Amino acid sequence: MSRRIQWARFGIRFLIILSAIVVAILAQYRIAVARGEFQGSGSLTGSSAAHAILNTVDAALIGEASEEMDESELLQRREFVAGAASKIRGNTWSLDFLGTSLTDPLAGLEAIAASKNIVPAILIGIAIPICIALIFGRVFCSWICPAGLLFELGDWVREKFHPKSEKQPRLRVWRGSKYALLGFGLLMSAIVGIPLLGAIYPPALMMREIHFSIGSFFRGFWQDDFLAGALVISGSTLFLLGLVLVEIFVAPRFWCRAVCPGGALQSLLGKFRLVRVKNDFSACTKCAACVKACPMQLDPMSKDLGMECDSCMLCLPVCEAQSLSLSFSDFSKEAKKGGSS
Repeated sequence: MSRRIQWARFGIRFLIILSAIVVAILAQYRIAVARGEFQGSGSLTGSSAAHAILNTVDAALIGEASEEMDESELLQRREFVAGAASKIRGNTWSLDFLGTSLTDPLAGLEAIAASKNIVPAILIGIAIPICIALIFGRVFCSWICPAGLLFELGDWVREKFHPKSEKQPRLRVWRGSKYALLGFGLLMSAIVGIPLLGAIYPPALMMREIHFSIGSFFRGFWQDDFLAGALVISGSTLFLLGLVLVEIFVAPRFWCRAVCPGGALQSLLGKFRLVRVKNDFSACTKCAACVKACPMQLDPMSKDLGMECDSCMLCLPVCEAQSLSLSFSDFSKEAKKGGSS
């Protein structure tokens, strides 16, 4: 079961990245339809990769029925499909899916701070993510965040450089710095009137880079210029690469533990979450296997995990005493003792 859970975590985040790629390609398909690139009943002519991708998308969306349609019917169908595809926009930072709006709580809070105005649409967008955090805590970080997948791939690379017999790099950091950054960023957003934290927030950067890269790839097709479509390595890409290198060579989950403003907000929202990993201290043998397994470098062996735990559940299968479990919390008791961090 534990292996299935970890594959599920991997699969969900992979699908999120894949969906961002698909949404970006669908946007290019809408552009092709709006520009009238599809002439008559035929596909786009040309041998470029952009032609091949758009023709594949067109065949998948229009289907075999296109062979029996005249030119006007085919055009109407393509416009209808392109219009339907336009109802799926965005990514983990802000998503519109068939009329349902989902917004990262950090994006919503920044927008409110920058505009100094509470917009109902923002509150609706952040409602579901906030409810998830209130119930499950910081699960966005381990189950949804696409950048987290990069960091976990960094774990695999690090193991190649550091055999299991050697000590893994474990740099102690001040976890409070990310809360300070969250507060400072929101304050500055309110002062300058521009959301700022999204410019350094890895999941937002990663999703924007996917859209930017695909847009750059197709730009050469629209402008009939190969150089215009060349992939560009932006500052955001270099920033993400730098985080992965820090993850591999300096400190695992350094960004998540000490810097991430989104993780800080998720932790605060989930401080009194209803579902969390708990340790039955009466059954615990103090073997410390869970401490070594925790990528967030928490200590489930000697104290409650508190709001920093992202429920990746990597600690559960290594606990030979089976004292660790995913349990429901008594909200009233947690509130009385003020939680733990």
